Amino acid sequence: MKRLGFALLGIILGVVLVGGVAAAQPELIEGFALYDLQLISQESLPHWTPRWTGPIHAATILALLAEVGHPALMEDFNGDGLIDELDTIELADNFGLGIMKTETDVGTNDARLVIGLARYAGEKYPGEFVLKIYDDSFPQEYRAETGNPFDPGAIPGIYLQLMTEPALDAYKLELESLEGVIVGLEADPDRNNTYLSGRSLLFEPTPAGETPVDFAWSAEDRWEPGLQGQVLETIGRMDDRFYVEFRGDWTPVEILLALSPWDRPGIDDTPYSCPPDALAYDVTTTTTPHGTVEVEECVEREGDVDKYTWTVTNIDYLVDGCGICMFAVPNHGLPILAHDEPAGVAFTASPWALRWFAHLGSCGILPGDSGVFSASFPAPTVDVPVPAAVGGCITPAPCALSTIEVDGIRTTGPAVLEDCPDLVVTIDDVSCVYEPKAGAPMTTYVLTVWTTVTNVGGLPVTVPTAVELEGLGPFAGVVDGFPAPPLAPGASHPVTLQITVTSDVPPCPLGFVVRADALNDVVECDEDNAVFDETCCTGPSDEIGACCLPTGACIDVPESECFAVGGDFHGAGTTCATTDCSEPGECPDLIVEIVNADCECDYSAAQMAEYEYSVSARVTNIGGAPSPATTAVMSPGGDSATVPALASGGSHIIHLSHTFESGRKCVDVAVMLVVDVVVVPGECNANNNTDALECD
Repeated sequence: MKRLGFALLGIILGVVLVGGVAAAQPELIEGFALYDLQLISQESLPHWTPRWTGPIHAATILALLAEVGHPALMEDFNGDGLIDELDTIELADNFGLGIMKTETDVGTNDARLVIGLARYAGEKYPGEFVLKIYDDSFPQEYRAETGNPFDPGAIPGIYLQLMTEPALDAYKLELESLEGVIVGLEADPDRNNTYLSGRSLLFEPTPAGETPVDFAWSAEDRWEPGLQGQVLETIGRMDDRFYVEFRGDWTPVEILLALSPWDRPGIDDTPYSCPPDALAYDVTTTTTPHGTVEVEECVEREGDVDKYTWTVTNIDYLVDGCGICMFAVPNHGLPILAHDEPAGVAFTASPWALRWFAHLGSCGILPGDSGVFSASFPAPTVDVPVPAAVGGCITPAPCALSTIEVDGIRTTGPAVLEDCPDLVVTIDDVSCVYEPKAGAPMTTYVLTVWTTVTNVGGLPVTVPTAVELEGLGPFAGVVDGFPAPPLAPGASHPVTLQITVTSDVPPCPLGFVVRADALNDVVECDEDNAVFDETCCTGPSDEIGACCLPTGACIDVPESECFAVGGDFHGAGTTCATTDCSEPGECPDLIVEIVNADCECDYSAAQMAEYEYSVSARVTNIGGAPSPATTAVMSPGGDSATVPALASGGSHIIHLSHTFESGRKCVDVAVMLVVDVVVVPGECNANNNTDALECD
């Protein structure tokens, strides 16, 4: 009795999972399947026979709808403390022995199937469901069974909506709407229909005009251990009516049922807090063409199980008025032991990706709201940076699953340590800002990229790793590099990189690539270590302020004009009336700003807790004269880095780190990291050479 998840079939993470975050492109989605169907066998109970397809598939679609937002449709019928496939079997047996009358001479016909299914849903959720009946002859069958004329309100608590004859387009519409779908295949005149649960379709027809479809079928699957129904992979077509290829023959569809809630449950905004003893906790924020998304990821170990939980927060992400309708994270072949998601969301269990989808009719996670998703895997796993994805719909609400548009985001996720070193680089944050340079022919912009390099392999990288940032397009060849230290399996190291580009206008988009490569010194599991991204640069302010010229004179001009003539801009909104330019100042003056602080703990090869404190800081000479080379020191630890000679207005990014071992278990740390730049001779202000930032 296999239960799987819900999936869109086709390329859903293609460009997103290769090479990092990519611009949103409408993805090719070939179709989708409702894998969250319980494949119940007609041999599950001794008295069941092939006549039991009606009650079996009525219970099957009720279990599906219970999983995705209507839990009262299923109960613990057998009293074992769980709600699972065994309860679905109990419900089917109750139907067959009771209202659907499977064991009688007539058996379960269309009318008895509809009456039993409708009464059950109407009692559990009064006024919340409609049962759509695609069969023009059903009113006559209903009268023959009950002696009463057909009435849409004949069964309390539910509306019976008579539709047209069954059609392939109707099957596609109801299945894509994620309804509980049953098809009844016309049998011999002296037998009742054979019932199947709708499971999948492909959007593109075959060259012959048929549509690939498959169904949950209660015939016993002899190829699977234990008792389990089959998946009937087949095709459907329209001729004079809707036909399905069944056991080698084109068989007419006599009836099509769709059990549908009037209103879909919204995605709840349940808060989640990562426990203090979690193995890992990461927060990433990504700006996409449709808005910004934040993901908090938490990893907990419970015995031999690692549980990964992602809290996805929609900051301002919208696609045609709807929010996040899909969230996806790659899976590196790990078996999925369990999953959890908000009500109204379906889950995909595939060997290469974890994916969640909001139901048709839902606008997903709207701006300001969050959704909490989790999946569990056999321990131990390693938490590594991964490119993930969110999706919205390119048509107005309700969100249509066939029109999902994918945007790449960043997060972390599970992987297995392989028996080789393997470097992965991820982009944590990006900044591109205007940097004034006196006399420059074009405007100058500084691109800063904060990255993390991780060894996701099972063997150490024993040499330093060259980490490089290079501009793309017209800025190709503009490169900055910085080495990351040797990395043990699962270890990571932050690296901040910076390049300067010149342009007449603020570059948008400014494409770039970050590479982490141990070159020819290490043979990795996967030699593709590049991640691509793009950003837009912030131009100079056009607001007017006081500008002190090298001559000592003062003019009120925009910032860009001030620096174009070598002036000292005192800030937007200032005026020469209140600004003293009499002493232009011809001394160096160094200031320091910590742009990134990180405190991490991992386990060394000897299983000792190994802590690493690291900072990236920008040292700038705001004085009117060049500054000679000097040294910056980090505390705690006392590690130092060289600050090169800087021209007036020049800046340089420095990286400092301190590593030490302490104890057998990693504990939470919150440390104030301080960077102190040694004062240079003749410095204007010796009291502004220190900055501090707490990391945790």
